[in-house]
Amino acid sequence: MTDKKIKVAWVCQVSNPEIRANLTYSKNIIDLVSRKIMHKPRHLDDYGMWITNSIEEFKAFDDIEVHVISLHSHINKKIIDFQKDGICFHFFKSEDDLTAAGKFFNKLTGKYVSSNYDKNRQIINEILAKIKPDVIHLYGAESPQYAAFALDVDVEKTPLLVSLQTLMSDPEFKKKYPISDESYACRAGLERKILAHAKYLGSTIKEYKNFVWREINPDAIFLDTKLLVGEKPHLERCEKKYDFVYFSLNINKAADLAVEAFAIAKKAYPEIKLLVVGDYDEDFKRQLDARIAELGITESVVITGKLQTHDDVIKEIKKAQFALLPLKIDYISGTIREAIACGLPVVTTITAGTPTLNEKRESVLLSAVGDHGAMAENMIKVMESKELANTLVNNALETNDELFGNKGMALKLREVYWDLFNVYNKK
Repeated sequence: MTDKKIKVAWVCQVSNPEIRANLTYSKNIIDLVSRKIMHKPRHLDDYGMWITNSIEEFKAFDDIEVHVISLHSHINKKIIDFQKDGICFHFFKSEDDLTAAGKFFNKLTGKYVSSNYDKNRQIINEILAKIKPDVIHLYGAESPQYAAFALDVDVEKTPLLVSLQTLMSDPEFKKKYPISDESYACRAGLERKILAHAKYLGSTIKEYKNFVWREINPDAIFLDTKLLVGEKPHLERCEKKYDFVYFSLNINKAADLAVEAFAIAKKAYPEIKLLVVGDYDEDFKRQLDARIAELGITESVVITGKLQTHDDVIKEIKKAQFALLPLKIDYISGTIREAIACGLPVVTTITAGTPTLNEKRESVLLSAVGDHGAMAENMIKVMESKELANTLVNNALETNDELFGNKGMALKLREVYWDLFNVYNKK
């Protein structure tokens, strides 16, 4: 380390209440009226909690000048810049940030499914040109709204680090994740181009590394950086209204698996209730409602829909005794970490990552993806044994801290930035 301060640009997507308090928003009358007619209220939701966590940790570092570059919905200017607690923010209005009627039209035509987001790309490049960062860090190569700028970075002159939030190029993703063929082709195609272009990628997941080396970029240099996904404990007691909770940013992910297992467990315990929290696509919701009715459990399942803030989600899920969080493709989902932080025993499925939670101590109950009977047995097991439930909670909190503690990961990331700067400046 030296006394010098280096500039690092994070290109990502993030929103939280503190950020939103520093932004100004459009008052488009046409949009407000069309949203009222179409029953689509304007939502300003929390997003990218790992970026929020990173911001909190990097506030303490006086040798890194962080510039957060992110799109944000409904703002009233092309770019809004501000500084807070030593962090520089640059929010821009995305080219697809349309009125409700405009979004409905584009959904019908599929316009933005294959969009190159050239205007967004140009804005990000303009912001970077003004900042002149020493290191550029892209979070999420699979995000077409903001990631394509990476293809314009001269990686021989400026270090570009690309953190893998997921790996859509893996064919298993398409098999297990609810996504249209058009959207998948667009996003996975962009991801491949960026991963082939970048020299440095951030991930500790062995399966991701091997796939990229084998299928995309054999020369990629993986830096062992992690997303700062650690969740602060929320162990305050509250009244329990539900037995199990399934939650996700979008319940399309695996709510169907949760419902199937819940229906089986309900045969043994007819009084149990399931809470489902998260956004959804209308077609999926209709299918899910139909299946819930077919299983005869309509009165036992409550679906809230999207909640606005992360705090709202935490408050709601704490109303359940246990977390029922089947996964299909995620390595380890953020919802598992959040449930653990809330002191909820977790019942989930076996993916490439979830068994690592039990390597040192049993922290979650696991069953094979799609084995609804085995998942229901785990649900019954944790309901019937208070001792097991308490053990899972205590073990999981310890495991969570070991694997996902934000401070240690932030220190590692800070070191990586300096290493990249020194390599490119030959010091």
